[in-house]
Amino acid sequence: MAMQPKVVLALLLASFNYAVAAQETATSAERVLKLAENAPSVVLPGDGWTIHQEKRNRTGTGIYYLLANSRSKAYLSAYIEKTQACQAADECLQLALKNESYKKAEGQAYFTTPQFKAARFFIDQPGGLPIKQAHILASTYVSGHWIDLHLSAAGPERPSIEPLEALLHSLSVRNAP
Repeated sequence: MAMQPKVVLALLLASFNYAVAAQETATSAERVLKLAENAPSVVLPGDGWTIHQEKRNRTGTGIYYLLANSRSKAYLSAYIEKTQACQAADECLQLALKNESYKKAEGQAYFTTPQFKAARFFIDQPGGLPIKQAHILASTYVSGHWIDLHLSAAGPERPSIEPLEALLHSLSVRNAP
């Protein structure tokens, strides 16, 4: 029996609202996401972010975060993993883009920030849902760690990509101390 789109959407929203205690450091000025004390971390402006999920992989070599920003109405997924599956930002980005969820991406364009290789694109009516999404995938490889970021926004009309690009430019990677 196939689930109806409204049921799928309700389940997705419920999962966003399920918060797990996070492995992160927060101040009013910044929020730091990290795998371990001696690993690179992702630093983002602290204002408006709520962590909805934090989950380590089974081997302890990776950590996933899902955050939402009430001010920008954006979501950020961050995955930090000690791996050699890729060893350069371009290579890591290409691996991320192989995700089947991005098969129907439209308007894909590549760009670079000082710390990330990135792709931006849109997906209309994902899974048949009556929404349109804007996405940015960004990757870097630092000290043996793949940092994979996914920024997104959704609405009844196609969201502007520029606020997501500005958000990516506000993020940074901090090397381990």
